[in-house]
Amino acid sequence: MKQSTKKRVLSRVLVCSALLVLGSPVVGQAIISVPVAHAATNSNPVADQSTMRSITITKYQAKTANDHGDNGTGNFDGSVTNTPLQGVVFNLYKVTAIGDAALTDPTVQKEGTDYTKTLVGTGTTDANGQIEWSLGSPDGSQKPSSNVTGDLNSMPDGIYMVVEGDDSKATDPTTNNPVTVVNPTNPFFVQVPQTSRDTSNPGLIYDVNAQPKNVIANDLNPEKTIDGKQFDSLVAGNAFEWELDTNIPTGLYDLATKDTQIPIVDANGNQLYNADKSPAYFAVAKGDPMYFSGGNYFQADGTTAATAPASANYTVHDTLNKDLTYNAAKSSMGIVSSDGTYHQFDSSLYTLTAPDADGNFYATLTAAGIQAVGTGSVKLADGSTYTIVTGDKISTHINTTVEAGWDGVIPNTFDVTYQTPGSKPVTQTPPPSQTPGYADGGIEILKEAQDTKKPMAGAEFMIATSEANANANKFLASDGNSYVWANPSTSAQPQLPSGVTFLTSGQTGADGIANFKGLPLDLVSAGADNVVGTSDDTWSRDYYVVETKAPDGYELLKSPQKVTVTNTTAGGAVDYTYEDAPKTLLPFTGGRGTTAMVTFALVAIAGGTAIVVVDKKRKGNKTV
Repeated sequence: MKQSTKKRVLSRVLVCSALLVLGSPVVGQAIISVPVAHAATNSNPVADQSTMRSITITKYQAKTANDHGDNGTGNFDGSVTNTPLQGVVFNLYKVTAIGDAALTDPTVQKEGTDYTKTLVGTGTTDANGQIEWSLGSPDGSQKPSSNVTGDLNSMPDGIYMVVEGDDSKATDPTTNNPVTVVNPTNPFFVQVPQTSRDTSNPGLIYDVNAQPKNVIANDLNPEKTIDGKQFDSLVAGNAFEWELDTNIPTGLYDLATKDTQIPIVDANGNQLYNADKSPAYFAVAKGDPMYFSGGNYFQADGTTAATAPASANYTVHDTLNKDLTYNAAKSSMGIVSSDGTYHQFDSSLYTLTAPDADGNFYATLTAAGIQAVGTGSVKLADGSTYTIVTGDKISTHINTTVEAGWDGVIPNTFDVTYQTPGSKPVTQTPPPSQTPGYADGGIEILKEAQDTKKPMAGAEFMIATSEANANANKFLASDGNSYVWANPSTSAQPQLPSGVTFLTSGQTGADGIANFKGLPLDLVSAGADNVVGTSDDTWSRDYYVVETKAPDGYELLKSPQKVTVTNTTAGGAVDYTYEDAPKTLLPFTGGRGTTAMVTFALVAIAGGTAIVVVDKKRKGNKTV
């Protein structure tokens, strides 16, 4: 049984759907539509030699899987309401069969094997999405239009092939905005005149109409931030999150409005084939999700086996810098509402793939996630259900850290890829000017003796975020907050949160060098290119260093010293040099000389007192 045999998808796969738009029952196959005054079907089965022959193309935009109608009949279908597509180039070829080759589908029959072709015309769709090639009549009474450049030798009847060309200038004529075509229409053959396929109106069609629809890419407006901003900087070692947001693709989940078929394509959007070399399609019944779960097919050469992926896909890719440590337990996918509230998905709706050796990280919606987001009702990590509203976005949160003491600048961008059933994948990235970045900086201090100008060991510094904090003994700690510090020689240290320590320079060694690393910075300027992470960025922040321990025999600095830390001051060169003055020599106090003098004075006083007492006694005993 061929793969095109109708199957009910619900019985085989988890209910899911496509991420955007699809082709008609056959994506990119010609359909029919837009009112143009053309000759009706001629009921005479014998071709008239004087009637003008023509081929008219009317091009439309397709934005949901159900936008595509049935295959065309050759007559114009005025019921089509899709928006026209302007600016798409088509080429018209006259085709001659080789031998007895039956020409029905250019994706099956091959040039050089089954037919030869000659370019006879070209054209660009107008504001109505239309191109008309008037081919003339066999008797010569009707002449070809000016856009028919090839010589038909007064033989307009036969087989033609219509091939879509350049679509890079495609626009929406209702807005004049450019649009991106995901899938060009597959080439198709046209018989002129064509036998009517409408059994209620048999005969020949002299003006053959084809109304193909193009899958149009939605602008997902990918946007990346870091902790909700374009840039961030923390004390190195603290966690920060990258937020990767995109619009929710239109038609993310669709149920078929009628029985139809999904072309089976590979991950690059190339049509796959059955073993008999016929194009592979997957039948979808009315009411079923327009979704295909994958399978084994063949490439166009009919020999190489190929595996078709699931037809619907939404994947975010980020190449994380080697200096970033990925925190899997704190990373997730969810919905971010217009007020910035993040609603984390239940884990069944997405998969996260940790960075590989090259830093490649992936976040992908599962089949259940595609269905949930497409239907607008998603289960959240806390077990509740969230209803998606206009303005909500799909958001991927990547939690990362850099190691303590790290210095540098990390710009980071990402790309998002979606693929709809039967279509080529579409990849979009934020504009370079929106690239977010993370940075930390440091400084190097040299401690010298004021008298000798030589480096000194044993000095130690702490750092404050402002002069007021420095004067108040309030210093920066490892969690990014500032706390009051008490000199341990005079009182006990304040109670810091568990695991938090003050940032210190550490004691200088014999070289007199002390440094601070991993300090937060501010993005002053993204440079002339306005792109974060390039060489002309300016990151800077002012701090105040305080010497809390002086080398033996030397004085403290006694006042806070202002320093400017930038993204270039941690390069191993001395940024600031501070000198300590030697301690002065004060007079001795409490020495041996003073003690002797005090002792002598006390003895003298005692001796004098004794003499006075003895003398009085003698006088008292004297006989008068």
